[in-house]
Formats: sequence, structure tokens, C-alpha cells
Amino acid sequence: EGRQHQLFGEGGGRRLAEETGTPLLAQIPIEPAVSHGGDIGEPAALQPSEPVAAAFAALAHKVVTVIAPPIDMVGCSARLFDALNAAVPVASSVANSVD
Repeated sequence: EGRQHQLFGEGGGRRLAEETGTPLLAQIPIEPAVSHGGDIGEPAALQPSEPVAAAFAALAHKVVTVIAPPIDMVGCSARLFDALNAAVPVASSVANSVD
């Protein structure tokens, strides 16, 4: 316990992220608590006493803030409808000018 074993090599995930221009989302430790929690229906990610929970929390935070931040959904359909209505006359006038 407390030792690290680089099962997939050291720094490979970071190098791949840099090569592909994508963010490295997380480095989740492979711990017995992860598989045990899954087996008993109590994910280690939801157990604050498990050290791996912090890694999962950091991953979730990065997904919500960097990858897919929340968007304002108030009136979203109305704005889309307004944009569609505004585009229709423009499309019609362009089509008529081609004839």
C-alpha cells in the first residue's frame, strides 16, 4: 500500500494527450477499492474516505468545467425558433435571386 506501479508505462497518457492536442482528463489509480466498490454497488468514487475518490472528483470537475461546461438553457428553444425564423426570409431571398 502506498506504492505506485506504472502498469501502462510512465507518462504515456500525458504524451498521448500532448500529441493529439487533447487535455489529459485524469490519472485514476487502479486500486482494490475501485473493483471492490463496483462489486458491492458502492463506487469508491462516492466514498470520501477512499483516496481514489479525489481522482474521480477531479475528473468530474474537469469534464464539467473544461470539456462540457453547463450552458444556459433558459429560453433555448425560443432562441432556436427565432434564429430559424430569421434565417427563412434570408434563404428565400437568396433562392429567389438565383432563379
